[in-house]
Amino acid sequence: MREKFYVGRFYDRRILFKSSFAPDSANHSRLYDSCVGPFKTKRGAEYFVKHHHIKTVALAEKLAKEEVELANLGQSGQSLKIC
Repeated sequence: MREKFYVGRFYDRRILFKSSFAPDSANHSRLYDSCVGPFKTKRGAEYFVKHHHIKTVALAEKLAKEEVELANLGQSGQSLKIC
């Protein structure tokens, strides 16, 4: 099975890790209070770690993708239209 990205919570810290199986109390409870995931991309998991206001995997993936797209637009020299 392919390894997927997860974020473990330990007190107020968020820690990115990879696992080839879904975390459960038997194998990850000694490391984390809770786990979130799986994430589709490492970028989404990293975004989730950095932005504590994000509550869902889907939102983290979406905002991380939009952040990269905006950065790419700025680097390409295209003008941004903000409505």
